[in-house]
Amino acid sequence: IVAHLDASNVYLTDKELSPYHCVQLCDLMITKVSTLAFEAMEFGKPVISISLDGDERSQETYGDSILKFTDLEALDGFLEYLLTDAANLTTWCEQALRKQDEFLPSKMFKPDIPVETYMVDRVLDLLGNEMTLRKTIIRRTGNTDW
Repeated sequence: IVAHLDASNVYLTDKELSPYHCVQLCDLMITKVSTLAFEAMEFGKPVISISLDGDERSQETYGDSILKFTDLEALDGFLEYLLTDAANLTTWCEQALRKQDEFLPSKMFKPDIPVETYMVDRVLDLLGNEMTLRKTIIRRTGNTDW
């Protein structure tokens, strides 16, 4: 795809790079099926899925929230369409992001409080439950070695 488009602004990422840095830097993400696609959506990046082997997991995973291709020529034509006119890219991205924003709440948990607060509260709950369990086991068995 990259060689055919001969576009200086299209990159394949090195596997040594942090995927989060790549997602933050990209304009759109192309993947087969990946949990990173959900994170790209959360970062406000449009996602395209390509499955050349007939694998239908992208349909099961993403529903109608992203554009899916099963044919390399079709994807190639679509990318060429996006790259030939900035207005095409802008319009498609806006539409894709609206679909993804509607879809994400069904797949991603977002607490009503800051995530850090939620995580600390959850860890404290778990530790409290573990301590209660330990006390119960010690009381019943007398075993304090674990």
